[in-house]
Amino acid sequence: MADEERRVKKRRLAEGFTLIELLLVLTIVGTLLAVILPRGARVRQEAQFSLVRQDASEIASYVVQWGQQQTEAQKQDSPYTIVDFFMGPVDPEVAGFTSRPLVNTYTGDPAFAGVEATMPSTNQPPVNPFNEVSYFNPVNNDNKAPSKNPGLLYFVSGVEVTLNQKQRGFYFIFTGMGGEWKSQMNSDTPDGIRRGIFVTRQPESAKEGGA
Repeated sequence: MADEERRVKKRRLAEGFTLIELLLVLTIVGTLLAVILPRGARVRQEAQFSLVRQDASEIASYVVQWGQQQTEAQKQDSPYTIVDFFMGPVDPEVAGFTSRPLVNTYTGDPAFAGVEATMPSTNQPPVNPFNEVSYFNPVNNDNKAPSKNPGLLYFVSGVEVTLNQKQRGFYFIFTGMGGEWKSQMNSDTPDGIRRGIFVTRQPESAKEGGA
């Protein structure tokens, strides 16, 4: 009996797989790929969005630095605060120079040129991991909010009340896959704004301040 089984196995090995067996194997492999590939793509996307968050935090520090430089560079009797320069525009006759608002713009907008200029010359500007282009490049700008392009950083602001004091919070939110804000962020509601990456919080009446 054992000899017969061995002969059958040898004959089957010599003959190869049947068509049905091959189709069964292909079906199993196809099913596994259908499960694994989308999951791998989602993992890669989430890794890219993690980089977006890190880059937003880095750029946030330069945004605050730019705001402080604007308040220090204005005319001595100018009343503008860091909030005014973020929200803008300011009167050039009062401030002593023109300054475009940052709020409700993407980092690829020309308004962020001054922010990019605050970065040390030895540092490379952070790049959008979805297109590998500097966040300050016009490629990362759009006239739609939210944009259909993923990973774009958008500067937003909302009024917050802490310890009975009215303040203004500034955040970066960013676009997801398919023309929506990522992770329930948005520019329209206080909760959606606070889901973004924190930049700074400033008293509405502050002359100048930090993060």
